[in-house]
Amino acid sequence: MKTYECTLIYDASTSCTAIAASADEAAEAALNQCEGVTLCHHCASQLDVGDVSGVFVYDGDTLVVDTTFAGEQVAVANARLESLQTSHDIKAANLQALVRAVLEYAEACSRCEEGGNDGGDIADAMDAFGAMADLARSLEDKA
Repeated sequence: MKTYECTLIYDASTSCTAIAASADEAAEAALNQCEGVTLCHHCASQLDVGDVSGVFVYDGDTLVVDTTFAGEQVAVANARLESLQTSHDIKAANLQALVRAVLEYAEACSRCEEGGNDGGDIADAMDAFGAMADLARSLEDKA
């Protein structure tokens, strides 16, 4: 059998209180002001204490800042999701407006067919058609 050297990776933490104007500033203050971890001679021969990999900042019991890699990736994903939601909401509103413009266009065209141009039906139809074209362009996927 082959012999292997294995490293066990432990998660450990220490806490301190930081007074700051914001949660982000509290995370920075914790990195700069809070004392590091030390080990006794016996433990130091068996355990290495690495660098800080992130800070959790709590407001009461609520986590308000997570500067760990995973926390930053979640923040990036949440920002992207919010952006997509906003884009979706804008497109949905434009689609509703497009439906209204199509109906206005159809109504103006019907008036033209039924009684001819009564002084504004053709202009109304052209305006509605222009609005439909603008809305349809706004719904195109620019990706």
